[in-house]
Amino acid sequence: MTLENADGTPIDVEVGGAICSDNRADFFRSGAIECDNLICLRSATGACPGGGTADPLQVRAYCSKACVSDDDCFNSETGLVCRRVLLDPSFVASLPDGGAPWLPAALGSSYCATPALP
Repeated sequence: MTLENADGTPIDVEVGGAICSDNRADFFRSGAIECDNLICLRSATGACPGGGTADPLQVRAYCSKACVSDDDCFNSETGLVCRRVLLDPSFVASLPDGGAPWLPAALGSSYCATPALP
């Protein structure tokens, strides 16, 4: 799955066979066919092998679902944990009606995601 910036350029690039980025933020996409009824998440997972740019991070894109606890994420099989995925408030405010009515949930919902980097 490929996530893109507003101008259509890819958020991530391939470096030495790994998908990498200078951006450690989580990216969230809904309505993607490849994720069926789930959402697409893209998260930084650690240092990118091979480098190529300043402090690149390896990233992982995956389908996810809302959760309440780590048990919902089948951690031992997926490596995912239940954690809050925060949307950028300025992005949400740019949506029609300022993101209403789903603004409060969107700003702090928990999803099965890779563990947060320190």
